[in-house]
Order: sequence, then C-alpha cells, then structure tokens
Amino acid sequence: MAQTQVQVLRQCGDNLTRENVMKQAANLKDFRTTNLLPGIKINTSPIDFAPIK
Repeated sequence: MAQTQVQVLRQCGDNLTRENVMKQAANLKDFRTTNLLPGIKINTSPIDFAPIK
C-alpha cells in the first residue's frame, strides 16, 4: 500500500489538495509494486476504484 501511496503523491506533483489526491488515486494506470506477482498491475478509474481484478 505504501508504494501505491507514493505513486499517487508523485502523480499529484505540487498540488497536494484533497481533490487532486483523490483524482490521482482514481487514475492509476498499469502501476506495479514490488510485492505483486509478475503480470499483475494496479488500475483505477473514476468509476471503478477496485485496484486489482
């Protein structure tokens, strides 16, 4: 979870408002963490918050 949170904060840049953090958390595309099995990626969208299917 920490690696995902770091990615969200990177995507935010200097705009660390709640609105932007939520927007970035809902827009992860093909993000991989070191503890996921090969081939598994995290994807979220504004209408689907489930990161892994």
